[in-house]
Amino acid sequence: MRAQLGVLDTAFLGAAGRFGTLDPAALRKWAAWEARFGIVSKPPDVDAMFAPGDAAEAPQNDSGG
Repeated sequence: MRAQLGVLDTAFLGAAGRFGTLDPAALRKWAAWEARFGIVSKPPDVDAMFAPGDAAEAPQNDSGG
């Protein structure tokens, strides 16, 4: 499992290269994609669902990958 997650590490890197950082622009693109493909009826409210500022302030841990 560790090897499988290690392959995905880059998907969880923010613009500054920190693991676990939420990127508001990427989240908004994801929300629009979900609505465009009918997964949801309207794009999720990214600002209400995620707290990108809080994530940037959180301690960063090595994913082990």
